[in-house]
Amino acid sequence: MFVYGIHHYIGFVQVEMYNLGLEYRRMIVWNYENGWSRSTKTLATHYEPILWFSKPPGFNYVPIREPYKSTERLKHPITKNGKVWTPHPDGRLAGDVWHFPVLAGRRFAAERVDHPTQKPLALTDRIVRHFSNEGDLVVVPFAGSGTECVSAARNGRQYWGCEIKPEYVELAARRLASTEAAPPLPDRVG
Repeated sequence: MFVYGIHHYIGFVQVEMYNLGLEYRRMIVWNYENGWSRSTKTLATHYEPILWFSKPPGFNYVPIREPYKSTERLKHPITKNGKVWTPHPDGRLAGDVWHFPVLAGRRFAAERVDHPTQKPLALTDRIVRHFSNEGDLVVVPFAGSGTECVSAARNGRQYWGCEIKPEYVELAARRLASTEAAPPLPDRVG
């Protein structure tokens, strides 16, 4: 289970998840890269916490690889203490800070819809692709504009979404109807 955007309530959410019998796995920091602040009277917000929980004892995880900062690393194996290390051709293992821009500006006009907290498909594709298997059911209890449902459909998963605002239900249905066959975006947005 992934819970987004809970700066003020992060501690309460963790306690409630423990009360439900879920195990805390990690807090992922979604760094906006292109974030901006609505207030000039406090620190600007450049990230959103994403809490990851699962049922004990295990969880599904497919390793996430990110490109190395320099391709020079791929050209030469490294020898240390008599052992040879060859860099993985797909890049380094991702950490718990993920860099995806918010959907602001002309660059994201084609993806952006009329929802105040829409998540980028690249972010939700990463979660769906690396924490579930093809054919799994992705449950989205607060579907909003349907981004996670779109990611599930594009990545060969089933989905079940719930949303209480009729205008967002209609928006999600339109997005799903037009994107079911679209290929997923790459993990890393450049």
